Amino acid sequence: MTGPVSDILRRVLAAAGLWLAFIGAAHAESKLAFVVGIDSYANLRPEFQLERPSSDANAVAQTLTSLGFQVSALTRSVTQETLLRRLNDFATKIQPGDTALFYFAGHGIALENTNYLLPSDIPALEAGQEFLARARSLSETDVRQLMRERGARVVVMVIDACRDNPFPRSGGTRGLGVTRGLVPAEPAEGVFTLYSAALGQQALDRLPGADENRNSVFTRVFVAELKKPAENLIDLGENVRDNVSALADTAHLKQTPAYYNEVRGARRVYLGNASPEPPASAAQAAPAAASPQPNGSPDRELELTYWTSIKDSKNPKLFEGYLQRYPSGAFSEIARIRLDATAIAASQPLATEPAGRSILLGSALGELRERLYELNFDPGTSGDAPLRTAIRAFEQQSKLPPTGEPTDALLRRVREMGGLKPWGAIVYDSAEKRWGAGFGHPTRQLALKDARLKCGTARCPGEVTFFGAGCGAFAQSSASWSLISRDTVDRAAQDALQTCGRRGPGCRIIATLCADGTGRAVR
Repeated sequence: MTGPVSDILRRVLAAAGLWLAFIGAAHAESKLAFVVGIDSYANLRPEFQLERPSSDANAVAQTLTSLGFQVSALTRSVTQETLLRRLNDFATKIQPGDTALFYFAGHGIALENTNYLLPSDIPALEAGQEFLARARSLSETDVRQLMRERGARVVVMVIDACRDNPFPRSGGTRGLGVTRGLVPAEPAEGVFTLYSAALGQQALDRLPGADENRNSVFTRVFVAELKKPAENLIDLGENVRDNVSALADTAHLKQTPAYYNEVRGARRVYLGNASPEPPASAAQAAPAAASPQPNGSPDRELELTYWTSIKDSKNPKLFEGYLQRYPSGAFSEIARIRLDATAIAASQPLATEPAGRSILLGSALGELRERLYELNFDPGTSGDAPLRTAIRAFEQQSKLPPTGEPTDALLRRVREMGGLKPWGAIVYDSAEKRWGAGFGHPTRQLALKDARLKCGTARCPGEVTFFGAGCGAFAQSSASWSLISRDTVDRAAQDALQTCGRRGPGCRIIATLCADGTGRAVR
C-alpha cells in the first residue's frame, strides 16, 4: 500500500508504538524503606552501648515488608562507609512519585541546630571536635534531601535517637552536643518527621523493672500503629505520641514523641496497604462540611485538626480563636455553646470555704507560676510583684475580683482552664541580627526554646508568642523592628509594619507564622 493513506497509517502506528512504549515504561508508585538499628559503638564507653536498636530495626523492617515496602535493613555494627554506601544504593531505587521511609535507632546528637546520626565507628570525641563529629556521622538533613532530590512524593523520617549524649562532660569540659536529645526538623516540603521524644527529652530504651519487651518504648508503640491499615500519617503521629506518653507515665517517667508534618494532604496518606473507605454517614456529611466559608478559610482538614486539639479544653480563649478563624465553621455552634458554659462557670465565686483561701507555698506556688505562664501571663520566675500582676491580669480576664493573691482556690481555677495549644513563637536579636521561629508545640516554653535554637549562638531576647489560631509577624528596617501577634496572619503583618514604621521608613515583613504552622512565609 502506497500513497497518502499509507503515510497516515504509518504515522498512526508509530504514535501508537510510542504510546505503548510509554505505558510499558511508566512507573507504578512504590513504597521503599531504609531501616537502621545500631547497638554496638566500638569507641564508646560500656554505658553507652545500647540494648534494643537492632531488635527495633528488625521489628520495623518486618512490619514494613508486610505492608508492601521494599526494605533495606542494617543492624548491630554499621560503619560510616557501609551506611553511606547502602544509603546511596537505596536512593538510586527511588523514582518520582514514590513513598520513601527512613528509620534510625541508635545514638544521635544535635550540633548547631542540625541532628547527626552516629555510625558504629564514630570516634570518642571531645569538646572542640565538632567538625570531626559532623564529618564522621550522618546528617539527618542530608538523608532527607537525598530522598527529596530523587523525587519521592512523600518522605517519612522516623528517628529513635533521642538518647543520652554519648560524649558527656568530663574533667569540667563541655562535651559535644548543644541540647539534650535532638532538635526539631527544619520545614521541608513533602516530609513527615517523627521523633521518639520531644525537644529536651531523652527516649527510654526500656521501662524500669522487669521489662522483657525486646523493643524500645517508642518502637513497640510505633510498630503497633503501623499495623493499622486505616491510619493516616497524622493519626499515626498523634497516636504514637499519646500512647508512648501514656506508657511512660505508668513508670512515672516523661517521654512524648514529636512529629512535624510538611506533607500536603497527609490525612490522605496511608503507610498501610490501602486507605479506608469513609462510612456512609461521613460521606453524606462531607459536602456540607466542605462548603466554602465567608472568611475564605483554608482546607477543612486544618479546621478539623484545630477543633480536635481544643474540643476537650475548658479554656474559652481557644474557642474564641476558633470562631475568629472559622465564624461559620462546622463546629461554630458548639464553640459558642462552650463559650457560654465557661462564662457561667467563671462567674461563680472562687471558693466556698468559710475560712477563705490558704496562700500557696513551695511546689504549689511553682505550679501556679508555670500554669499562668502557659496561659500567656508572665508571672516571672521569682519575686512577689510580677506574680501578683499576672494573677490580677488573669482575674480580670476571668471576671473575678482582682485580689492578686496566690491561693489554693486560684490554683484550682487555673488547673480547670487547662493548657493552650498549639504554640508558636518568633524571636529576634537586634545586636546579632539573628531571628528564629517555632510552631506546633504543646507549650509556650517549648515554642520559645525551639525558636531560640534557630538563632544559633545569639540570645534572641526579643520574643512574641501566640497560640491556637493566633499568628505572628516580624517586620524590620535598617533602624527599627517589631514582633506582633494577632488573630490572623494578615492583621499581624499589617500591625507589625505599622509598629516598625513609627520609628522610621523602609520597614518590610521578614517572616509570618501561625501557631499551627499555617501562614508561614519568609521574605
